[in-house]
Amino acid sequence: MVGDEVGSNRTSYRTQLSSSSSDAKVLSLQRPTTTDGADINLGFYARNSNNAAVQYACIISQAEETQANSTQKGHLRFGVNIAGTVTEKMRITGAGNVNVGTETNQTTYAFAVTNSDWQCMRLENTNADASGAYLDLVKDSASPAADDECGVIRFIGDDSVGTETTYAWIKGITEDPTNSGENGRLIFETSENGSGSARAVITSSGYVGINDTSPDQLVSIKNNDDGECIKLEGTDGAKAFAVGSTNTHEGYLRIYNEGGGPQCQFAANMLNWISTADNNQFVVGSTSATGGVSSGRITLEFPANSVAGYKSRDTQSNGNAQHMVIISGSSIVGYIKSSTTNASFHTSSDYRLKENVVDLTDGITRLKQLKPRKFEWKSDPTNTLVDGFIAHEADGIIPDLVSGTKDATFPDGKIDPQTVDYAKLTPLLTAALQEAIGKIEVLEAKVAALESA
Repeated sequence: MVGDEVGSNRTSYRTQLSSSSSDAKVLSLQRPTTTDGADINLGFYARNSNNAAVQYACIISQAEETQANSTQKGHLRFGVNIAGTVTEKMRITGAGNVNVGTETNQTTYAFAVTNSDWQCMRLENTNADASGAYLDLVKDSASPAADDECGVIRFIGDDSVGTETTYAWIKGITEDPTNSGENGRLIFETSENGSGSARAVITSSGYVGINDTSPDQLVSIKNNDDGECIKLEGTDGAKAFAVGSTNTHEGYLRIYNEGGGPQCQFAANMLNWISTADNNQFVVGSTSATGGVSSGRITLEFPANSVAGYKSRDTQSNGNAQHMVIISGSSIVGYIKSSTTNASFHTSSDYRLKENVVDLTDGITRLKQLKPRKFEWKSDPTNTLVDGFIAHEADGIIPDLVSGTKDATFPDGKIDPQTVDYAKLTPLLTAALQEAIGKIEVLEAKVAALESA
């Protein structure tokens, strides 16, 4: 020690203890060289288990620029002993940047962490309350405006030639900075062909947009291509459900079966459905279940000059196919069936369903009350004459032959027509014919007796 100076080889190093006017002690490490890159090392030593002095940590000051002007600057390096070697773990650069885990002057970021492991940073809140650890990204602007970026998280990796590339972003955006009316939104972007594009947005109203930066619904999805934009897959990867659109703005919904093609498809130009609390109606060929004069649970509308309105096919051609079963309550009351050559309608007529059975004896009398007519339908542009009955003229002659009420209308004023079930004429025609045959046979017997006499 010489005076207040301590050291060996004073031409290289000098340690000086000095005091200020306030008597605060200062440890000053000086190196009398003007060479760029010269450093001063403050080492922290302790003895190990073998009683050998070991450096366990160090703080190194290094000159980056020694020119006696505004450009002179230096940096601090902090190192620790790892397996016998002191290794730099943090650096504060001359520009004020803090680098952790790197031995270079990284100047792009104010704070940077480099780690060969996947765990680079941890924020931990040890309070016993319900609050968690906060990470705040702050935009401190004297003139905040709409569409300002409050903070951005970028996901960066190297490309095929080693150039750092941003592949995705999460952005916090100011929608409206007005005091007491502050609104914000989140934007999720991905890189496509080297350029970032917004893929999802959450607005201040809670609306979510996918490929839609200005959603006006709770969830809004824009399909930029002709194809499926929503799909549901099973655990085996087989597609089960899909929603999409065509490039002509026609939407569709498809339901798949066992990973094959769509088993059920609802398309804008093919099928529509209407579901209400009281009806749950299904409509084909229209957007309304009330086309014409009435509505139904299942409505089929079609132009008869194009395709059949309804098709039922027996693919087995077994000769006894039931194309429709009609049930009232829990009882079957009829079928529409087909053989290999024709179709037929069958209504229930089992004796076990009937009581008070008597013979029909007034066939001719009642048949004579019917008034067969020739007429033209008003809706027929060909004015073709047809044979039939006027419904109200036949009403009451045969039970259930006529349905409806004469001159009835729907609430909108349209005709609610009476109808005739011509199949109900069959028993009466049979009875009348049998009676006529009986009379004919009596007359034939009388004629034969007269002829033989």
